[in-house]
Amino acid sequence: MADIDPRISKNLTAQNDEYYNSIEDQHSKGAISLTIGAKDYQEAMHECISEKKSQLFKKAAHWYEISAQLGNGQAATNLGYMYQFGRLGTKDMEEAARWYEIGLGLGNEEACYKLGDCYYYASGKPHDAEQAYQWYCKANDLARKHCDYKNPEDNAVIGSIYLRLATSIEHGAGDFENEDRLAAAYQLYKSAEQQLRAAEYGGITWYRKQLEKAREGVQRTEQYRSPDEVFDF
Repeated sequence: MADIDPRISKNLTAQNDEYYNSIEDQHSKGAISLTIGAKDYQEAMHECISEKKSQLFKKAAHWYEISAQLGNGQAATNLGYMYQFGRLGTKDMEEAARWYEIGLGLGNEEACYKLGDCYYYASGKPHDAEQAYQWYCKANDLARKHCDYKNPEDNAVIGSIYLRLATSIEHGAGDFENEDRLAAAYQLYKSAEQQLRAAEYGGITWYRKQLEKAREGVQRTEQYRSPDEVFDF
């Protein structure tokens, strides 16, 4: 959840309910409320007392919703995660999918691939592997426009998208012939591994399971790699 804007977070000591300025937040397109929500979320993750943890998650959701209403796609995506992982009570994948759709509507590439997951795993949406693949392709297009390949958080997002594209292609999605399919999957698994490794080197350590999946995919498809053909994704 890439959600703290460093231009704002350093000034957050005075940024609470009392000092919150809705006009400034509108001008920032929800970046201020996004950052306040992120602070509450991170505090909740480190809180041991269950009642306080619950209150902090509710505060985070409150600020994320304000931010999403101001057009912030990352805030909507973060709300999707909160419902997916039951931060506000029981897990609710239909509500998670609804927020991922909102995040996608606001142009967020992370929301786009998470919506694809909902279709791929029949979680909050009916199973539709081809629909999932189309959302992963769309997420890749959005990432090309929005992501900074030198930013570890963006490396994690890009790597996550490549991993999903590779998995989908390996298992039959897309217009590929025989060994070309596995060669394309190899290229994407390798790219996913590189991006997720860069994210980990940059301090983003919670994508290790995805990094392992990418490495396993590389090993599974390496024999099909094509030195003469590079697929454009």
